[in-house]
Amino acid sequence: DKSIEDYVMFISLINKDTRELYQMANLPSFSVIAPGDWVEDRYYLENLDIAVPQFLDKGEYMFFVGMGNNIRTRSLYLGDIEIN
Repeated sequence: DKSIEDYVMFISLINKDTRELYQMANLPSFSVIAPGDWVEDRYYLENLDIAVPQFLDKGEYMFFVGMGNNIRTRSLYLGDIEIN
């Protein structure tokens, strides 16, 4: 239904030591095929190359992918990554 159209997909990195949060919007998901045009029972795969900003502290980060709007946000924890 059209309720998905106001959602934005994003990636979150949380530093395991400082608990600082960095988020990046995942806009390509919406520019090729708008969510309102997504087909039910079909999987959409997207490969992303992420350029981690140099100002992020080095260390271990929890890696999440999420989707949210002004009312609801849901994130899925994918694992830990190391930023050097």
